[in-house]
Amino acid sequence: MRSLAIFLITLTSLLGASISFSAPIISFHSEQDLTNVRPRHDKVSISLDLPKSNKAGIKSLRVKLLAPPSQIFFSTDFPAVEGSTLFDSVISFEEGSFKFSFVPPIRGEYRLEVIPVPVNQGSLQKEEWRFKIQEDPSRVTNLGFFLLILGLVCGLSAYVIGAAEGKKANLLAQASVLVFLILASPLIAHEQHSPHKISKENMQAEGSDGLKLDLRLSSEQPRVGETAELRGTLLDANNQLIPARFHLTFMQMEHDLEVFSTDLLSSEGQFSWNGQFVDGSPHRVEVEAFPTNEKLKPIKASFEVGVQAVPPPLAATGKSFSSLMLFAALAMLSGFFLGHYKQSRIKV
Repeated sequence: MRSLAIFLITLTSLLGASISFSAPIISFHSEQDLTNVRPRHDKVSISLDLPKSNKAGIKSLRVKLLAPPSQIFFSTDFPAVEGSTLFDSVISFEEGSFKFSFVPPIRGEYRLEVIPVPVNQGSLQKEEWRFKIQEDPSRVTNLGFFLLILGLVCGLSAYVIGAAEGKKANLLAQASVLVFLILASPLIAHEQHSPHKISKENMQAEGSDGLKLDLRLSSEQPRVGETAELRGTLLDANNQLIPARFHLTFMQMEHDLEVFSTDLLSSEGQFSWNGQFVDGSPHRVEVEAFPTNEKLKPIKASFEVGVQAVPPPLAATGKSFSSLMLFAALAMLSGFFLGHYKQSRIKV
């Protein structure tokens, strides 16, 4: 009987430990109401925190942010970004908090994956959060007006064709196709930027107290849809690594828009960030290092990089154009049968 009691107590403890282990360790918080965030315009600030009640010792996190997958009908403004990795990096979590801000490039459901790395040997379960960004209401309104105009033009043209006869009907049909192509062309066009390589003038900065901040980017011309690794080191006059907090800022220069920012704490005086430039236009990367030794002054370095734009995949272009053609075909069929019905009634 005693052995049975011991077995039950042991089993209960194991189950309790299992339940505690599977419970979420890190909390997710967004400073903005995500329902009001507009892609390509508004910034989202996210923080990952270790609650004070949780005593788990976590040394670092592997944080991965995935862009929304491809949509069923219409593609987004950046089809090459759909379903891609926006960033995937290992960051220090010794302070129990990590924050970053970014401008969502496209609409859809984002997925944030976090794998905690404990101080002691072992592993913790992966944690995941999903959050959805709606399309900009003004763009939805513009699309609605466009579809209304397209439907009226196609429907009225087909109505006239259905009511006409002979050569006149053929000419009207050709004119309708031309108008449709003119109206649809802006939606399948893709803006290209003139690429240029990294400006290496300010990739290394020196402070008045002998500190040196050195930056390196893995690619001289990153591509949209692919990540590039940014590395930085902070050295003193004797080339010794200096512990510091690094503040990273990525600016989209065309609209002077801050598209990403975060702080990385490093007790080793160096950092690595693997992220994506989601817009094929020039960007400016700024890194400011704040030494943990308050006697040392902060130091800042920056450089400009030209991002290589990627044309929309054929599948994305075909999907959007097919959706427009289907809508136009339905409008034309409706107009044609109405016109033909009216013409047959007149003949009778």
